[in-house]
Amino acid sequence: MAMFGDMWSPAIIASAFRGVRRFNDLVAYLRIPPLVLSMRIKELLALGVLKRKSVEDSERYEAFHLTRKGLDLFTYIAMLAKWGDRWCGDKSGVPLVFNHRTCGHEYVPHYRCSACGERVNRSDFKLLGAYS
Repeated sequence: MAMFGDMWSPAIIASAFRGVRRFNDLVAYLRIPPLVLSMRIKELLALGVLKRKSVEDSERYEAFHLTRKGLDLFTYIAMLAKWGDRWCGDKSGVPLVFNHRTCGHEYVPHYRCSACGERVNRSDFKLLGAYS
C-alpha cells in the first residue's frame, strides 16, 4: 500500500519511465507540491523502487532512477495507464502512450496465459485458496 496507496507514487514511477528524474522537473511535470514529492520519493527509495544518482557535472543535484525492482513495475504502470485512458481520460488526449520500438506501433497492454498464450480477462480466472 505504501507504493500504490496514493495517487502520486504511480505517477512518480510513470514519470521515471518517461525520463523525468530530477526533483524540480518532477514538481513541474506532475504539478505536485514539493513536500508531498519529497515524502513520496523517500518512501520509494526505502522500498527500493528508486535510487539516487548524482547528476553528472554537479555536486548539488541528484536524479532519481528506477531500480531493477522499479523497472519490473512496467506492466503495472502500462495497465494502470490503459485503465486511466478508458475511465479518466478527457479531451486533451492520452497522457501516456507506449510505442513499440521494434515495429513502431502503439502498444496496448493486455494479459496472456503463461501456459497456453491465450489472451485472458478477469472472467477467465478461477481463484484458488482458503476462501474457494
